[in-house]
Amino acid sequence: MRIVITGATGGIGGETRRQLRAAGHDVVGLDLHDHDEGVLACDVRRQDAVDAAVAAAVERLGGLDVVCNVSGLGLVQDTGEPPGAGALAVLDVNLVGAWRVTGAAVPHLLASRQGPGGRGRVVTVASVLSELTIPFAAAYCASKAGVVAWSRSLRHEYGTALSVVTMHPGYVRTAIHDDSQRHGIGLEGTMPADSLEATGRALLRACVDPRAPRQVVTNAGGRFSLLLGQHAPGLADRLVTASMRRQLRKPEHSGDAMVQGMAGRLG
Repeated sequence: MRIVITGATGGIGGETRRQLRAAGHDVVGLDLHDHDEGVLACDVRRQDAVDAAVAAAVERLGGLDVVCNVSGLGLVQDTGEPPGAGALAVLDVNLVGAWRVTGAAVPHLLASRQGPGGRGRVVTVASVLSELTIPFAAAYCASKAGVVAWSRSLRHEYGTALSVVTMHPGYVRTAIHDDSQRHGIGLEGTMPADSLEATGRALLRACVDPRAPRQVVTNAGGRFSLLLGQHAPGLADRLVTASMRRQLRKPEHSGDAMVQGMAGRLG
């Protein structure tokens, strides 16, 4: 299949691109910088850059069967303050960026007869945090919940001509967690880490399997997290708060005003 994947040099995007190519698919990556000949430079925050990169990718591939939106940012913020540049960048890349890329790709996908099930496909990386939200990640969680809602709207409008899939990774050790780790509030130790290889396999399935469901998860733990957030939000809130209380006892939080503010509110 002919596939365009964004975030192609990052952790999940890079691993998925590697697996797709190993499986014999023709793949062009998009990323902020063109690190190798298989990747085109593209800033997903700019529609003109997206339009040019998608057109160049389609020309190189000779058509397009699948677009896979992986580009993402993860930056912490105090949810009770107005959104700063970091929060707005997260929303712009994670949600609006996927929308921009897909909008540029849809005309080509509609012409596809080689995609999964004989039609084009849109795959977008969401997260278990689209349902199981956590503190200090409002922009990230909102962007991923937005991705799910946007994908549903796309499916309503184009589902007779395209297949639309969201993929929900759990915690994977990639650079997207660097900012939260610096603040001492990362996910490390709060939930099991999914391997990068397994996450890539799940995303490969989302891209090329004709029988892939509309919502793909890496494993049973991810499925449980989604169901917990959807169907037992009160329990989910209590579990997240208990986890935060444990994290906030760590001495490294003493100089972080944002984190100490929550610690004071929790008592």
